[in-house]
Amino acid sequence: MKTKVSLCLSCLLLTSASLEAQEIKYVGGSGTILEGTKSADGEFAVVLTEAGNNVVVNLRERAEVLKLTAEDDWQFPYFPGLNHGSLDVTWGPDQEGSRFGVLIFGAKWETAKAFLIEVDPERGSQTNLMPVLNDAALKWARASGAQDPDGLSFTYTVTGVDAPGGDMVITDPLDIRVEYYGEIPKAEEETGTRGTLKLRLTRTGKGLVAKEIGAGGAVAPVANQGGLDAEHFSEVRDVIRKEVAAGGLKKVKVHRPGETKGRTLSYMGHVEANVLKRLVYVDSENDDNETFLIYYWVDGLLVSATEVRKGMDTEMSEIARTSETYNFDKERLVGWIRDGEAVDPDTESFAQLGFGVLEQSIERAGVIYAEIGAD
Repeated sequence: MKTKVSLCLSCLLLTSASLEAQEIKYVGGSGTILEGTKSADGEFAVVLTEAGNNVVVNLRERAEVLKLTAEDDWQFPYFPGLNHGSLDVTWGPDQEGSRFGVLIFGAKWETAKAFLIEVDPERGSQTNLMPVLNDAALKWARASGAQDPDGLSFTYTVTGVDAPGGDMVITDPLDIRVEYYGEIPKAEEETGTRGTLKLRLTRTGKGLVAKEIGAGGAVAPVANQGGLDAEHFSEVRDVIRKEVAAGGLKKVKVHRPGETKGRTLSYMGHVEANVLKRLVYVDSENDDNETFLIYYWVDGLLVSATEVRKGMDTEMSEIARTSETYNFDKERLVGWIRDGEAVDPDTESFAQLGFGVLEQSIERAGVIYAEIGAD
């Protein structure tokens, strides 16, 4: 199993480093450290005991802190060689000696089990994440118009941990991003739908709580797998706009003199967990002659940008206003709409223009990150 490490500016994803199977003896037992389950700082790991259980062990103290339990034994406990089985473990940062962990147990067509755990050097607790994940994924699969959403089987993958800057204390919640993929097993036609959920993990007096968060519950686009068309990117922008309107994002403003006398530059960023999701950039002489762009990011990657030029800024005397939209997949321009008409990707300037928009977005985003003190 390959583990994932993703860093995007202030996004922080802490997963385990690749680890060969390793025998361990600890107080009261012994077993094998499961590959890929060790926390990045070497504090904790999931162990398959000689008795065939999955437990979390404090490696430094050589002590078991949590025995994992499930209501049934389907795809559990995990052991190397389990038929179509997998185990993916994501660890959160240290919070005064305690930390969250998310354990995803995979099967052939779907996620079999998902646990949220909290452990410290002496003890641990767990809760079942599947009800929260399934309810949220089904809701957004229905909203996306997925074929037969009630017949979908869902697979979940943790793709990010959004930790606030600085040291985390025990009372801090933690936000995680989880990608879901839903499909109808053995369907003759493509039935897949995918999207990203965001959950907030919190400690309460009644135990661990995971809750979907965001404006209207959605914090990331839901898109059919069948292709990245203009409608998909429109959904991305709509979701982020709703988050902005709901006041769920931090607003950061910066004003600067323009490069040309008489013009001003204005930056308005909308930030979540110190990561930009939207940026409005304006280069203006006055209301009649100006250029403005709105950039949209998902998980630290630019997905779309809309540019409007007015008056003299169109650089065409007979044209009073132009509008262009650029859509990106994995930082590659995949769509360019000019005054409402799609531009042929074979156009000579297509790729070059996409590269330029990406470079500009990085430069302009840097102004906001400098303002909030993020790297």
